[in-house]
Amino acid sequence: AVDPDGTVAWTVAPSLGRGPPQLAPAGALLLARALDGSCDALARDGRTRWSALAPRGPAAAEPRVARRVVILPGDPTLALDAASGAPLGALPLPPPARLLCDGELGVAALDAEGLLALARLAGRMGVVGDEG
Repeated sequence: AVDPDGTVAWTVAPSLGRGPPQLAPAGALLLARALDGSCDALARDGRTRWSALAPRGPAAAEPRVARRVVILPGDPTLALDAASGAPLGALPLPPPARLLCDGELGVAALDAEGLLALARLAGRMGVVGDEG
């Protein structure tokens, strides 16, 4: 990872298997997805904060992030909490070759054969604190 001024911030070699990873920013984290569908969220210090697995479909698209939600394409396409990697749900989409996600958590997926599917995440809940 390189800072905006060009200096190296950190170097890490996560176990991502063969082939180049797909990369996507997720706030203070960097998502690195391997060819097998595994996805690691790397922090600024280079440590893995969480890992997830979405089975890859044919020509699966890169992960997308909107409103602290990671859309991890695959078969199925998963919605994950960006900070923790906790599963929020699965989207009823064909395995996308191209994926778009808007700020309202609307998702457009185009599969390898040109089929367009649309979905929207309807809601999200979380626990704010624990007094126990």
